[in-house]
Amino acid sequence: MPPALDPGQAQPTSPRFAPVAKHHGPPPMVRGGIPWIGHALAFGKDPLGFLRTCQREYGDVFTVRFPSGPRTFLLDPLDYPAYFKNRDMEFAEVGAEIGGRAFGYTLEEVKRADIEEVSHQVNVYMKGEPLQVMSERMQRKLVERLRALPVGT
Repeated sequence: MPPALDPGQAQPTSPRFAPVAKHHGPPPMVRGGIPWIGHALAFGKDPLGFLRTCQREYGDVFTVRFPSGPRTFLLDPLDYPAYFKNRDMEFAEVGAEIGGRAFGYTLEEVKRADIEEVSHQVNVYMKGEPLQVMSERMQRKLVERLRALPVGT
């Protein structure tokens, strides 16, 4: 298995790799791709290789076109709080799509939520011991649900 992306490695000095605090406006859009398909084929063929190539060219934050719409990748977890607070970045739709599937809420509910409060909760509960507790609970719930499935489905 290939090694994961390592945001801890030395960062290039190019302006494209500027720290989050110096980033203004939306992240760079990955150039190229096929009309209406975007970069789906390249990503599907070798996701990790594609992301590494984009990271070398655009830095730790970039947007990729897919048939379902553009998706922004944040490859350095230490950058998450700053980007979630950045008003130029719109995570509500993607977050609602993913979170709605996992937790059952809608985009309208997310839009009504206070983004500062959501950001605070992510920063508090999605790391350290609270994340461990939540992960263990989710694992128990998953096992319970899988055991409740009828055999042969």
